[in-house]
Amino acid sequence: MKECEGFFFFLSAVRFLLYLIYAKKQRQEVVRFMIRSVLFDFDDTLGDYKGAQEKAKKIISVFLNQKTIDPAAFWDEFHQRNEKLFQQYTAEEISLSDYRSARFRFNGLNAEELQHINTLYMDWTNENVQLFNDAEPVLKILLKNKKEIAILTNGPSDGQRTKLKCLNMLSQDFKFFISSEIGLAKPSLSYFQYVLNHLNLSPDEALMIGDSMENDYFGAQKAGIHALLLDRKAHCARKDIPAIHSLYEILEYPGLELKI
Repeated sequence: MKECEGFFFFLSAVRFLLYLIYAKKQRQEVVRFMIRSVLFDFDDTLGDYKGAQEKAKKIISVFLNQKTIDPAAFWDEFHQRNEKLFQQYTAEEISLSDYRSARFRFNGLNAEELQHINTLYMDWTNENVQLFNDAEPVLKILLKNKKEIAILTNGPSDGQRTKLKCLNMLSQDFKFFISSEIGLAKPSLSYFQYVLNHLNLSPDEALMIGDSMENDYFGAQKAGIHALLLDRKAHCARKDIPAIHSLYEILEYPGLELKI
């Protein structure tokens, strides 16, 4: 009887061992890569740029009212013009000074007043960006797990570095890739290849997180990098694009293998 019990115990142990081997093999088949670096966009991904922008618009609107300029009409023209001008700037079709002077141009405002508006806008947007509530905890978990963190951002160096400095991010152990500093911009393939080469990564070893479908998601995808679209307000209706609504969701991404 004892011999039978011993045999069945041995058989159970063998079955359990075989199960562990099978489970490990299955897991390896599902996850064939290891993420070493997580690449983050900054504006409206880690930092609430739109929130800071709204504060700037309120301050500037007070000035516009004093000049009997309709703020609604002013901001409508600004938003229609700004994105196109910014794309021209990142493509090096216009200079930084031309971009900044042209985006606020409006009938009834002279050059001195436009310069004042631009100064107010830059001060309030660049110095008042706050990290989203999920940003710092997620960054800490990634660093604790020895994951390399890189910030990939389009924009003028002075503005982007002011934001990062105000948030004490420049003193962190992060890598920074600012478009105006390297002469390349998202979503170009050359930009992402530059990042991979600089970090000594293969595409399978990196994960890109950003709120722009074109610049962050598709740009990274074309370079073979794993990518997730950060869609905080669930605006993306496309089912073929992997979207997350909080940075906490990346902690379960296959290949990161985090200890939380």
